[in-house]
Amino acid sequence: LHFLFCTGGLTTSLIVYGVMQERIMTTAWGPRGEYFSNTMFLIWCNRTLTCALAWGLSRARRDGGAHGALPRRWYVAVALCNTLSTSCQYEALKWVSFPMQTLAKTSKMLPVLLLGSALFGKRYKAVDYAVALTVVAGCTLFTATGEVHSSRAPPGALSAVTGLLLMALYMGFDGLTSTVQEHILGKYGLDTVSLVAGTTLCSTLITSASLWLRGGASDSMMFVLQDPKCLFSVAAVSAAAITSQFFIAATIKQYGALVFATTMTTRQIFSVVLSCVLFRRALSPGQVAGIAVAFGALYFKTAWKHRERLAQLVKMKPMLAP
Repeated sequence: LHFLFCTGGLTTSLIVYGVMQERIMTTAWGPRGEYFSNTMFLIWCNRTLTCALAWGLSRARRDGGAHGALPRRWYVAVALCNTLSTSCQYEALKWVSFPMQTLAKTSKMLPVLLLGSALFGKRYKAVDYAVALTVVAGCTLFTATGEVHSSRAPPGALSAVTGLLLMALYMGFDGLTSTVQEHILGKYGLDTVSLVAGTTLCSTLITSASLWLRGGASDSMMFVLQDPKCLFSVAAVSAAAITSQFFIAATIKQYGALVFATTMTTRQIFSVVLSCVLFRRALSPGQVAGIAVAFGALYFKTAWKHRERLAQLVKMKPMLAP
């Protein structure tokens, strides 16, 4: 029951997060049927709530967290990269469909490998690059064999190119975020709660400054408040994002990275199917094949990592024997 609670909660919260994202960015809201445009306001809402929760959890711990162990520039670097990646993700939904975006997200393995190798000298196996390139091939097949534009964007190559460029920027910034976070956690020994608290505080300050400089915060607030359904969707996105963090932590802690990776891959498939059903989007046979190739590679990677871990345990047994 606990296993189903963790994996089911993780899957459900992230599916809700994805569906509500698409709903906010592709639905015409209010009496005049206008689209929501200020993505920075959405990021600010999410980061502010996450920051408050993370700092509350950090202060509730006996040791009070370990914020002072990490130079502030690292918090700023992670927050800036994360804010830019999330902004590109929301902006891309103005131009490409959610299934296209979800599939493109799986390709971020390639920039993570390249950035980890270039910035921190990490070494990866050939199978890691092979899986990453196979996923990219699946995404390419999906893009080339059917419509990928958003329902709010005009059909045509320009919409697809704009959306894919934004997704490329998203993958670059998100890959950089993941790489830097992994480096921080490994080098400085900082716990996850303290890292989230520090980075979301910086993200809140960054998005607040952006809203103040560019203006539009009050207009965005009025836009959301004029339509209860829009308000509900914005609240649901933030709530789902926060809830998913608890399920992510619980799943990894109790059942390990293998179960987490499998659950995340399965969730992405469910998200694509549900998006197609809810928003009445048909996929071509070539696009279905592209999805199968990309997610098949991800499942293969999970199985391969599990096999490697079992092999390591077998090697360690003679060493542990009395």
